[in-house]
Amino acid sequence: MQSTDSRYPQRDESPRCGNMRVSPPAGPGSRGRAAPSVSSLTRDEFMEATLDVWEMPAESATRVGHPAPFPVALPERLIQLHTYVGDVVLDPFMGSGSTAVAAVRTGRRYVGYDTDAADVAAAEQRVALVAQSVDGVAVPAGSGRSLDPVRGGWSARELARVALVDAGFIDIVDHISVAPGVPLTFRASDAAGCTWWFEVAGRRTGTRPGLQRTELVWGAIGKGAVVAAADPSSRYVVLGWGLPILASGGKALQMVTGAGQPVAAVVDLSTGADGVERLRVLANSPIAVG
Repeated sequence: MQSTDSRYPQRDESPRCGNMRVSPPAGPGSRGRAAPSVSSLTRDEFMEATLDVWEMPAESATRVGHPAPFPVALPERLIQLHTYVGDVVLDPFMGSGSTAVAAVRTGRRYVGYDTDAADVAAAEQRVALVAQSVDGVAVPAGSGRSLDPVRGGWSARELARVALVDAGFIDIVDHISVAPGVPLTFRASDAAGCTWWFEVAGRRTGTRPGLQRTELVWGAIGKGAVVAAADPSSRYVVLGWGLPILASGGKALQMVTGAGQPVAAVVDLSTGADGVERLRVLANSPIAVG
């Protein structure tokens, strides 16, 4: 039997056990007797995980090199729901190593084993290419809203509101309709008194975040058309935690974005300060949009 985990030297156990490895602590976030329980789950991810049906794209057997791989998003969501940063995740019969990949991505340690030495070797190679990528979310138990919004796992909608304030928009109104049955996320004004409508499309999740869902892209485009008809003197901006893929509505969104188009601009909130600066430019130059 072969066994592997994140990043520790090999040691011989027995002729049958082959290589057994035990991963070291994952760093300051690791749990100890006096260490707090630290979550890496965003609020959007929690809401997404509590829905009845999870929608996740399938994994490519050819890309992974395994006949029946499941998407990394599946163990990643379960790991974030049921463990804390620095915990150890065990995956018996690890196959292509998807669970180990998810553990590393979320700041956990892992132990995995399999009867197929080739699978273990392939899983090790796959894990070696993975870096931790949880948007820097680290929420100690009981911290509430005392943390930085990004590190504290705030939702895309909450981060969007903070970005609008930082960019200089005023008179921000939440959950307001531009026409009957057409709700938008925010309405705000710039310093010159011009009206701006904002739609936060998608959530801050690990699976298909922001505008990476085709149906949300088309929904955002449709709302832009309604804003242009119902309030032609205003501007409309789409905000998302990540931009769409060109082949999945991204190209269509580009075609209707810019000066004289229904969508004044598309801003990626995941870029942090760059996104805020983009909004600040819009707030101070309402005519030159695009």
